[in-house]
Amino acid sequence: MRWQTTDFPDGEGTLRVAFIARGDGELCRAVPDASPAPADSTGSVNTTDTAGTNAFLSIGIRDGHALVEARGMAPDPHDPNAPRDAVLDMEDAFNLSPGTAHELTLTFGRFGTRVHLDGYQCFASAGDLAPTRLGPSGRFILAEEATLATRPEPLRAEEIARTAPAVEPDVVFAGPALAPRDVRRIAHLREGAIAAQFRVRGRGQNGVILAAGIGDDQRMTVRIEPDGIALTMRDDDGPTTYRAPGDWDDGDWHHLAVRACRGAVELFMDGVSVLHQSGQMWFADLARGAAATATVPDSSPAPIDRLTVGCDLRGVRLMGEVRQGGVLFQAPTDGQIARLAHAAPLVTTALFDAGYAGSASYRIPSLVRTPRGTLIAGADRRTAISNDAPNHIDFVIRRSTDGGRTWLPMQTVIAMPGREDGLEGASAIDSCPVADARTGRVTVLIDLNPGGIGLTNCERGLGVDAHGDLKLWDADGNETTLSRVPDAGDVWRSPRRAPAGQRWHAARTCYVAEIHSDDDGATWSEPRLIDHMVKEPWMRFMGVCPGAGIQLTRGAHAGRLLVPFYCSGDSRVHYSNGALISDDGGETWRRGRMVNEGRTINGRTVDPVTMRDDDATGSETVFVQRADGDVVAFFRNQNASGRVGKAVSHDGGETWDGLEFDPALPEIFSQPNAIAAPGLGDDAVLFANASQMLPYRGRGVVRLSVDGARTWSRSLCVHPHHHVYQCMAACDDSTLGMLWEIETSGVYITYIPFAWLSGGHGEGARVAERKHHQGKESS
Repeated sequence: MRWQTTDFPDGEGTLRVAFIARGDGELCRAVPDASPAPADSTGSVNTTDTAGTNAFLSIGIRDGHALVEARGMAPDPHDPNAPRDAVLDMEDAFNLSPGTAHELTLTFGRFGTRVHLDGYQCFASAGDLAPTRLGPSGRFILAEEATLATRPEPLRAEEIARTAPAVEPDVVFAGPALAPRDVRRIAHLREGAIAAQFRVRGRGQNGVILAAGIGDDQRMTVRIEPDGIALTMRDDDGPTTYRAPGDWDDGDWHHLAVRACRGAVELFMDGVSVLHQSGQMWFADLARGAAATATVPDSSPAPIDRLTVGCDLRGVRLMGEVRQGGVLFQAPTDGQIARLAHAAPLVTTALFDAGYAGSASYRIPSLVRTPRGTLIAGADRRTAISNDAPNHIDFVIRRSTDGGRTWLPMQTVIAMPGREDGLEGASAIDSCPVADARTGRVTVLIDLNPGGIGLTNCERGLGVDAHGDLKLWDADGNETTLSRVPDAGDVWRSPRRAPAGQRWHAARTCYVAEIHSDDDGATWSEPRLIDHMVKEPWMRFMGVCPGAGIQLTRGAHAGRLLVPFYCSGDSRVHYSNGALISDDGGETWRRGRMVNEGRTINGRTVDPVTMRDDDATGSETVFVQRADGDVVAFFRNQNASGRVGKAVSHDGGETWDGLEFDPALPEIFSQPNAIAAPGLGDDAVLFANASQMLPYRGRGVVRLSVDGARTWSRSLCVHPHHHVYQCMAACDDSTLGMLWEIETSGVYITYIPFAWLSGGHGEGARVAERKHHQGKESS
């Protein structure tokens, strides 16, 4: 099968590869002709070797998950920052087991590339991976049992989901119980899935949806309760019950799937993950005496011999009905489960990823919507390696003037010296923007570090004089300031890497800088150090918290800007957090009282200078303002509760009380984010974080509160696998933008209809998908 430039006009189009997995290997390879060749009207494969070029685009499987690789591509016609070589190692696109049928779809264009597995997006790249970047013509080489279809335009996510083949159950539910023969077929399975559509007839009605066991001995039940779904599995050691809170007793049809694979049991509702529980258990593990077979020779376990649908093993029926379900012998992909549920798709665009603009990695998303409606997405550009500082890091942004539909090219706002120094390079890290609705100005506070300095090795001190002028030292201990030595050279370079003759160097501490833009991020001021306003001599580290600050809109302090900070004292690994406050639009800043300051924790009064208690630590923080004018702080911590910290300020961030660790918000020592969401209610708050160790940081969940973060009424798992930091902002009145990261892969934006968070996953997703992602210019 051949292609030429006209098959993918302007570098846009779709590749759909359908295949039977046969283990690791290549499924489809696109290679260019050695020289331009005419289209093959017969559609047969051109067997001529592509002499003289190593360029290719490959779609395949590695370690059971999807892999896309490109080498030797021409420059991207849409984005000069896109790399010519790319590896999309999609470890979250798993369960490509031998013998299973799947479909991988690539769409590409001005938005970059999106990868869909079994109908639903699983990855994205900032670069356009159109085959025409390999050359003006070429051919596709397909593996056995793989087929390819192409389109000259990028298919919309809804169309890809609608037309993806649906996986067929190996055993289909055709009555209130499986036939004995079918039970024998599933009793030995140690992984797989079971799926069903169900409804109850009214609020508070409940009952067993599925049950399995031995005689009347129930070993597995899936039950709907007034507050969610309960999954109970029992082996010889006893029962274990897992609960997924939710609102599924509304009388509508809902799709349920339970999957056992990769060391865990998972529950999906309407195609969305609602539970991930480590400790894989499936039908074979439910057998009576299964554990004994490992230690008692010649023992024989009693396998399950019954599976009922819509009732328990005693015949007590669900207050509703079940339809369209069955058992899958192989664990399905996330996309296959979503396809069974006819779930509306979410759309994700890569803004910064590995290799983009020649950098190793991008991390630490920040996102703000200006008063004029421009979205400004920020990130750390980590040029040598994905590490935090010490490392060479620049601050970069991309802007959207159409609500996230398209994105302008990357801008480097702060370029730090020492790119060639790698881990000894200087850094601009952890941006925190805030927009002033009165003036339109966007202010960013950000941490600056000299080469070789970072969070855990910075020294005490301000590093500036009383006027904010950078202090400089030489090897002999002489001191001056930057304003006195305007030709001092690269004072931010590491002394170990600076060129010969570089006499002066910045103090080996950390700094907070302010920059601002009065034209929606098109241009920016030079960095201005504010440490003399906010830092104390006893502080080793002081930095802002990544994400976004807020402007107060209610109460006596309306108009005030708040940016969260955290700092360390005697201990380099114990932190205290609070607010940086500006009442003049960001010209001057001061520090409010710290959240833990003066509190009694574990019998001791906390002094941020000397504190060494994990339970008292407060780290990365985010603020929202309630309808009553109070400010709520959510913060990362090391408290033994394992829950996100919360505190309340009644005076605009000056002081804090009401400290608690919210039982509804899991904390895995990762950055939190929250925004007020007035479109969802007068006191609505959206909170997001990485909520579970998998064992990596993951499971990005958004939660909705309609009472000012006092309680939480709904949640949505947006990214069930790799997910670390995130920052949210409204793209428009109907769509939430979540800028988020995969720690070593890149920074992405996912568009979430507000309707998903207020009333379910149906029409709201379809409306937003049509609005944001139609046409050739969609991002």
